[in-house]
Amino acid sequence: MADVSNAPNSMLAELSRFGWTFFRFDGRLGREVYWLSTFFLVALVGMTLEVVPDPETGGFVPAFSPFGGLVVGISFFSSFAIAIKRLHDVNMPGWFAVVLVIPVLSVAFTLGLGLPRGTQGPNRFGPAADIMPEPYLPDGPPN
Repeated sequence: MADVSNAPNSMLAELSRFGWTFFRFDGRLGREVYWLSTFFLVALVGMTLEVVPDPETGGFVPAFSPFGGLVVGISFFSSFAIAIKRLHDVNMPGWFAVVLVIPVLSVAFTLGLGLPRGTQGPNRFGPAADIMPEPYLPDGPPN
């Protein structure tokens, strides 16, 4: 039988980790978490698309659902948070994430950012990848 005595704390820890991954700019992300987070955002935005008839051409065009603009805005912000943490993992400043606003370069930048291996061990941006900075851990630093 599973031990559920710590379930509320573990749920809080997972929510805190989710919030750190998508909404904070500090720390580092490894390649696996970077790709999973990026695919999650692409899928989330994709789910808000609808195909609607175009009265002018008689064809169909993609359009966002009513809450799609909000989802796209949050995803845009989150893509910066993810990219900055990934840049930190390869020991580069987060300012390079400004490339994401240039449409042609953003796809190449996103793909290229997920390929190199990050710095082993701690670097100037924090401890090893995928570890939240200590002040944001709900139960203190890991043992």
